[in-house]
Amino acid sequence: MNIKKIENLVHKKHPDYADYIIICGDVGIGWNEEITRALIYFYENLRTNILFIDGNHENFNELKNFTPEMWNGGQTHRISRRIRYL
Repeated sequence: MNIKKIENLVHKKHPDYADYIIICGDVGIGWNEEITRALIYFYENLRTNILFIDGNHENFNELKNFTPEMWNGGQTHRISRRIRYL
C-alpha cells in the first residue's frame, strides 16, 4: 500500500462522495487495532468511497470479521460507512 499515491490522486482529481477509489490489494486494514483505526480514519477523510480487494499481504481472518453485507448485487464486508471490502 502506498498512501502517498492515494493522497496525490485525491489532491489531483478532487473526488467526492459520488466517486469510488478502488484499491487492488494490500490496503492494510485488519493487522492490528491501532493501524486499522488510523487507516480507516485516513480513508474516511479522503471524502470519497473506498472499495478494495485483498492482496497477498492481508489478514484474511480479520477482514472476514467485518460486517457482511449485500451491496450492489454482491456480498461485501462493510469496514465503515464509506469503505467496503469486496
